[in-house]
Amino acid sequence: MANKIILAVAVTAFLALTPQLSTAARHDAGRGNAVTEVCQTGSTAAKPFKGVWKAGVDFNEAVIELDFYGKSVNGWDDDGNDVKCYGTIHVGMGTNAYNYKVDDCVITAWKADGNKAEITFTGGRDGNVYTATLTVNPAKRTLTVGNVTRVGDSEFGECYVTDGLVLKKK
Repeated sequence: MANKIILAVAVTAFLALTPQLSTAARHDAGRGNAVTEVCQTGSTAAKPFKGVWKAGVDFNEAVIELDFYGKSVNGWDDDGNDVKCYGTIHVGMGTNAYNYKVDDCVITAWKADGNKAEITFTGGRDGNVYTATLTVNPAKRTLTVGNVTRVGDSEFGECYVTDGLVLKKK
């Protein structure tokens, strides 16, 4: 009798996990991290790349909104059409409303390894493609941007997303 109860509990636990496995495999088939997604299901602390982080005030600010797991962030494509994306990066710089300059970037691809993610994004000011590393520190509730690099042969680039940018989770 005890063996039947143990078997029933094991089967119930497996069946409860099966929808999460198929959902994760379907969403992450192209990225090869379905196992990571399944292990992270059920805990927002275990999904480090989802949420909103902010830094600065007034005319020097940055906001990064991410949802690597659901691709639910409102962004735009190359033609300016509204699309769902993995995230957006907003950086605003200036001393007043008359000289305020903005860079709004859309994250188009990502690959995470623990609390670090390599992202690809399109620069809002110049349309160039960039890569960067995002590092989440869950204990401090911070997101740090590093290794910002322009991809391609364009000799001009004007991106306000910079190495060392640190934002606090909202």
